[in-house]
Amino acid sequence: MKELKIEVPQGYEIDKEKSTFEKIVFKKVEEKITWKKAFDKEGYIIEDAVVYFEKDLHSMPSNKDVFKSKEIAEAVIALAQLEWLRDEYIKRYYPENPNWKPYWNISDDFKHCVNVHENELYKSSYRASHSFLAFPTAEIRDKFLEEQIDLIEQAKPLL
Repeated sequence: MKELKIEVPQGYEIDKEKSTFEKIVFKKVEEKITWKKAFDKEGYIIEDAVVYFEKDLHSMPSNKDVFKSKEIAEAVIALAQLEWLRDEYIKRYYPENPNWKPYWNISDDFKHCVNVHENELYKSSYRASHSFLAFPTAEIRDKFLEEQIDLIEQAKPLL
C-alpha cells in the first residue's frame, strides 16, 4: 500500500465536502470571533451609576463591562433599577406571595408583562414566553408601567 502525506497550509483545512480521493480541496479555517478580538479599545464605562466614555482601553477581563454605545450602557443602569422596583411592586401589591417569581415552563398561570414590539412598549400576558418585566397581575403591571415609564423607556433597547 502506497501512502501519500499531504501538508495542509497553516490557516487552512481539508474541505471534506468538496474533496475526493483524487482531488484534495483546501478551505480557509474560519476564525472564531472572540470578545478579545472584537473589543474596540474604546467604549462606555459605568462607574457609580454614571456613564463615561473611555479611550485606549485594553481587552483584559477587568474591561468586560465596557459598552460599545452610551445608549446600551444607560439601558443597563435602568434595567438594574427596574429589577429592584419590579420586585418591590410585587412585594407591596401582591401580599399573598410577596416573593413571586414567574414560572416560565408551560403552565396555566398567566404572567402580565411589559414588552417592546416595533420599538413600542405594549402590555401582554404570557404563559411560557419570557419577559424581564413580568408581574403576577395585570393591575400591578399597569401601575408599574404608569409610574416607571421613564425608566422603562431608558431600558427599552434591552427589553
